[in-house]
Amino acid sequence: MHVVWSLSLRRSWRAADIEGIGGFQQKIAKFAKRERSPLCCLCGLLFKSSCSLYGFLSVLQYSITPALHGDTVNCNEPRPHLAILTTHPIQYQVPLFRELAQDPRHRLTVLFASLQGAVSGRDPGFGRDMQWDIPMLGGYESELLKNVARNPSVSTFWGTNVPTLVARFRDLRPDVVLIPGWGRRYYLQGIRAARALGIPYLIRGEARLTPNQTRIRSLVKRCLVSPLVRGAAALLTIGEANRKFYRWCGADESRFFDSLYGVDNAFFAEARAARDGRHTQTSFAPSTA
Repeated sequence: MHVVWSLSLRRSWRAADIEGIGGFQQKIAKFAKRERSPLCCLCGLLFKSSCSLYGFLSVLQYSITPALHGDTVNCNEPRPHLAILTTHPIQYQVPLFRELAQDPRHRLTVLFASLQGAVSGRDPGFGRDMQWDIPMLGGYESELLKNVARNPSVSTFWGTNVPTLVARFRDLRPDVVLIPGWGRRYYLQGIRAARALGIPYLIRGEARLTPNQTRIRSLVKRCLVSPLVRGAAALLTIGEANRKFYRWCGADESRFFDSLYGVDNAFFAEARAARDGRHTQTSFAPSTA
C-alpha cells in the first residue's frame, strides 16, 4: 500500500496550560538567581529549556504521521488549479494575483482567513482604522474562510485558525497549494491539509538564518522546520539568505526557484501620468505668471 506522509494535529497542552508553565518558569528562574547555586542555576536552565521546547512543540501542534494514499485528491480539470493561502489581502501581492488569474494556462484561487485591509477596520500594524484606497479583491478568484481563533489577528501565530481546510481542499480540488511559510497556524494547517490529501505544496517564505542564535535553539528550530521544508514540492526563494536557510534545512537545491519581490510598474506609470497631467492642467503660462 502506497503511503504518503502527512502532518497531523497533536494538541498536547492548552494555551492556558502553557501560560501557567511560563509563570512557573519565572518562579524557578527567580529562585535560582536568589540562591546563586551553580546546581540550582543549572536545574533552572534545564527546566526552562525543556518547557520552552515542549511549549513550542505544542504551539506547532504537529507530528509526522503516515496517511493512506487513498485520501489523495485527483483532479481531472484540464487546467492546473493553483490555490494560494494568505492571511489577508496585502496591497503588494494583489497585482501578482491578478496577473496569475489572467494566465489562461491555469486556474487560481486565493484563500483568505481575514479581509483586513480590503474592508475598513483596525490595523494593528498602523495603529489605526484604515482601508487601502485600491481595489483589493477584484480581478481574481478568492474566498474568505471562517477563522475561529479566539482572538482573531493576522499578526500573531494563534490569530488565524481555520480547521476546515482539509474539507475545503477536498471540495476545491487544487493541483498544488502555495503557502507563505509557517509563521501562522493557518499556514501549518494548510501544510497539514495538503499532505493529508496528497496535494503538493510550495513554500515561499522569508526565513533566513538568525545570527548569534544559541546551539540549542538552532537545533530545535532545525528539527521542527526541516520536515516542512524538505516536504515541499518546490521552494520559491526570494534571495541568497533565503536559499542559504533552505540549504541549512537539508533541502534539495534542484527544487529552488527564484521568486523575487516585484513592483507593479503599470500602476506607478499610470499614477505618474495622472500626476503629471494634473500639474500640466494647473500650471500657468509664462505670460500670465
